[in-house]
Amino acid sequence: MRFAVDARHGFGTADGDAPWRLADITGCVYLDRSQVFIKKGDEYRPAALLLGKNVKAAAETTCQPDHAQVAHAD
Repeated sequence: MRFAVDARHGFGTADGDAPWRLADITGCVYLDRSQVFIKKGDEYRPAALLLGKNVKAAAETTCQPDHAQVAHAD
């Protein structure tokens, strides 16, 4: 399952509202394996990266759709 998180930090304008950054964090979740990955540059890494952990990049196939699950219009 893919996801995107919008974020808003600090003060952006005179009225105090910072602008929203759409899809600031993107990634995917493997529910059956209880694994969460986030995109960092062109790679996906375990979500522990957001907690300051030193984690290695996941396999290139991480967060790629399974061709058997992709619907095609005829």
